[in-house]
Amino acid sequence: MLDNTVRRYNNIADFVDEVKLGTKTLPLKNDNAREKQLLTKVMTHLRDVSQIKDKTLALVNPMRD
Repeated sequence: MLDNTVRRYNNIADFVDEVKLGTKTLPLKNDNAREKQLLTKVMTHLRDVSQIKDKTLALVNPMRD
């Protein structure tokens, strides 16, 4: 059980780091291909967060216990 909890915690920590890095640079405009690509990347990270937020929060208390 401990190994499973540690693995889940590490997965969550890795995900948070990936999102922080992926949203660190925000596009200023969307008038060129690079800025549009950056916007798409940031939006993808935000979508991923919203998709796993509830499930992850539901795991926190059982892992703590």
